[in-house]
Amino acid sequence: MEVPEQLVENWFYDIQKKKVDPVQRAEIISLYIKEKKISQREFSRQFNIPKSNTEDWLLWKRLTKEDYENLLAKGYEKKEIYRLLRNNKKKQVEQIFDLETNLDLFLYKFSRRIQEMSKELPPKSKKTISMIEEAKKALTRIEIHYK
Repeated sequence: MEVPEQLVENWFYDIQKKKVDPVQRAEIISLYIKEKKISQREFSRQFNIPKSNTEDWLLWKRLTKEDYENLLAKGYEKKEIYRLLRNNKKKQVEQIFDLETNLDLFLYKFSRRIQEMSKELPPKSKKTISMIEEAKKALTRIEIHYK
């Protein structure tokens, strides 16, 4: 059964909404491109969507629905998954998401946040210095435990 073009077009305008499942969106776009034998650029032009959006949406094609749900269950946020996929386009998905424990995930998030904050350091306080020392001690204990 051939789906009317107007219905497809209306649906693709809705696909831009954030609440659409990203893995499902990638699968649908990919199938449409394949079925119509068009490029990503042509798809973008046809639906008046920036090509960069189409490329970003298709990044999610690298994950299966099951992988995506497992990552969410491990504590990854959708934004983090997207950032990792986007910043590691040449790596295999297994290499990107090789965090196995809750501690791995926590340390990953912690290190990302510290890196972001270190770009614009706020004024120091006694409490800041104290908490930095506590964090160093905790990290040292973890490091000693895993050696």
